[in-house]
Amino acid sequence: MSITHPLPGGRLTDGFGPRGTVAGLGDLGTHTGQDFAAQEGTPIRAAHSGRVLRVWWDAFPNGAGAGGHMVSIIGDDGMETRYAHMMQPSHLPVGSRVIGNTTTVGYVGSTGAATGAH
Repeated sequence: MSITHPLPGGRLTDGFGPRGTVAGLGDLGTHTGQDFAAQEGTPIRAAHSGRVLRVWWDAFPNGAGAGGHMVSIIGDDGMETRYAHMMQPSHLPVGSRVIGNTTTVGYVGSTGAATGAH
């Protein structure tokens, strides 16, 4: 499977690892993603070909936004990628086909527990 960068021109600002504790939210556990900074509204392209598995609002148990607006893509080989903090819900319906490095799955935002547009 070929994986491409979802934000050409974006820069990696945070990778996988422990998050620590945030006032009002408690222990955030492990950051399971990679953050690529880009201007809000920048199109996010699918990193690989597959189908839309899920579109949702991700929140902590107390209701506070965590990943914000998210979309999950299941690749043709079964690998799943998730795109978080998008400025609005993905326009793609569940089950729709995406093409890696071609299909726009959403737009850069800062929804949920984001520290800025990424």
